[in-house]
Amino acid sequence: MVDFRKPLFSLGRCVTTPSATQALEEAGVNFGDILDRHVTGDWGKLDKHDTQANESAIRSGSRILSLYQLSTGCELYVITDAVGDNGSREATTIMLRTEY
Repeated sequence: MVDFRKPLFSLGRCVTTPSATQALEEAGVNFGDILDRHVTGDWGKLDKHDTQANESAIRSGSRILSLYQLSTGCELYVITDAVGDNGSREATTIMLRTEY
């Protein structure tokens, strides 16, 4: 099945911490699959307040945050930086929740 969800914002340059890379590999999860969920508005385990903050951030250019729990129980944050001086989002980082 092909998913045609539209990206809601630019990710900029995508990076991951070494620990997050290892956690994704151990869970058999593709880096791109996590980014796809994030950029299309699947925020994972966020509460209502943080979900609403993300929806506002898409319009205002603020930071966007997602929280995902892997099958191993490990939790990852995906954070897309606020809009920079050039008017675009410059980076998205995947990290362990404990690294935040």
